[in-house]
Amino acid sequence: VAVLCRNDMLDDAEQILMDAEAGLRDATAPRAEASLLQARGSMAEAIGRFAQARSMYLAASRRFAGLPEISAVRANATALSRLRVLADQ
Repeated sequence: VAVLCRNDMLDDAEQILMDAEAGLRDATAPRAEASLLQARGSMAEAIGRFAQARSMYLAASRRFAGLPEISAVRANATALSRLRVLADQ
């Protein structure tokens, strides 16, 4: 989703998110839920909704914090840092 957003393929990114959310509707998958929040943050960032992106990234951070792998936490922290820079422009 992040790659699609960076390449202005927002309709494709939105479709992937909707499909993923539909697939998780009745499931419990903490890593996937955190990843979806992060992807929603990427989407919000791509369309200039920085407050919404920040909210999504922070929610993803909270979800990722409860998981054993930290690489996703780092990727999310990078996204938050990028948002801070964008917000200061």
